[in-house]
Amino acid sequence: MDKEFVKQIARMSSLGLNLIISVLIGVFIGLEIDRYFGYSYLFLVIFSIMGFLAGIYEIYKAIKRELDTKL
Repeated sequence: MDKEFVKQIARMSSLGLNLIISVLIGVFIGLEIDRYFGYSYLFLVIFSIMGFLAGIYEIYKAIKRELDTKL
């Protein structure tokens, strides 16, 4: 296998992990804020969505970076 191909696979495989970690951080922050203020799941939903969007944005930036290096 080509060394550059292996590097590219490693970079792309980290994207899924990045998305999962972003969502989990959002869930944790949302749960803690809900517990502090006494809400049921208001901030959990808000911060989960924010974590998901942050993960998607990181994937977008990584793909754009890869495409820019190819050109």
